[in-house]
Amino acid sequence: MLPIGQVHTLCDMASDESRSLPRRARLMDGGPFKCPCCRLMTLETSASFEICPECGWEDDGQDDFNADKVLGGPNGLESLTAARERYAAYIAESADPDSVTRGGEGSWWSTAKLVIEDSGEKRPRQAE
Repeated sequence: MLPIGQVHTLCDMASDESRSLPRRARLMDGGPFKCPCCRLMTLETSASFEICPECGWEDDGQDDFNADKVLGGPNGLESLTAARERYAAYIAESADPDSVTRGGEGSWWSTAKLVIEDSGEKRPRQAE
């Protein structure tokens, strides 16, 4: 782990080397943060397993430097690159009013709420 001063120095550099660092090392300030999948400012924290309300990607720290790898974990057998392509195709073909891009609370979150309501489970609180 890099010391905080060194992280901020690297963040200020415009080199490819600093851009290839994991987001965990680059983002030390408060949110909101861009989702690594849909690239919308939907996350309150970075690389802390928060689920994007728009695309459903669970932010496990994967980013551009390893986007083609399938890491397993919370996002299963889908690489970040594949998830980005799936989301781009969905948003291009959809006129979803629940999409953050159209002022809604998020396509994934809206669908998840319906599934939770249909199952009778207690609805989890969404971060405000």
